[in-house]
Amino acid sequence: MTGSGVPCDSDNPYFQEWAEQIEAQRERQETLLRADRTRDFDTVAKVFSFRKSYIQKYAHAIPTRSALNTIASFAPIVEMAAGTGYWASLLRAQGVDVLCYDRNPPGQPSAGDNHFHEGAICWTEVLQGDDSAIDLHPHRTLLL
Repeated sequence: MTGSGVPCDSDNPYFQEWAEQIEAQRERQETLLRADRTRDFDTVAKVFSFRKSYIQKYAHAIPTRSALNTIASFAPIVEMAAGTGYWASLLRAQGVDVLCYDRNPPGQPSAGDNHFHEGAICWTEVLQGDDSAIDLHPHRTLLL
């Protein structure tokens, strides 16, 4: 955490892991572009499958400091379809008041299957709930 309360890169393992692979990512991007031009869909699938492990462990998108600061300015927050709660965990580390829900929070046996985050655990508390939970928090900003 920096003095401003903003997570630094080392406080954001998803960002850090992804950034450490910049050169490999460039190679994957070039491979993807070549495969797309030649309609080599097997290679396209292999390149995209690399990202799946990150989605399962963290989230679909990589939070940046700028994105987190912008979201924090709209607190209090209610996040729907929170998955592992990764974004909420980084916001909470900044002191942001955020509640998060997912229909099937990872790692909770009573929640059922979550094929987006198979084998993952939550980074913070993720409450089980669907879109009807929004009605419980009319004074919070919705984060999807």
